[in-house]
Amino acid sequence: MSSIPDEASQKQKASRSRALEWVCDNVMPNCDKAISLVEKGIEQPLTRGDKLSLKYHKRLCPFCGCNEGKFTALKERYEAVDAERP
Repeated sequence: MSSIPDEASQKQKASRSRALEWVCDNVMPNCDKAISLVEKGIEQPLTRGDKLSLKYHKRLCPFCGCNEGKFTALKERYEAVDAERP
């Protein structure tokens, strides 16, 4: 038995890695991107994907403590504006 992974196994691992990277970038944006989404949501309606990102950002982001005050204040303002939209 060889301890060197075969080419198919390496491609599968690379594919999983790219999929995980896509999920992290699109489902859970970094703090700066999340704050930008909240600011955008105050100005105009967000897409479902953007709303989903914001919903889970604070719960999943290990670094959110650095921007938590700003993020929380903007998110509350966004939710108030979004609630008034038809």
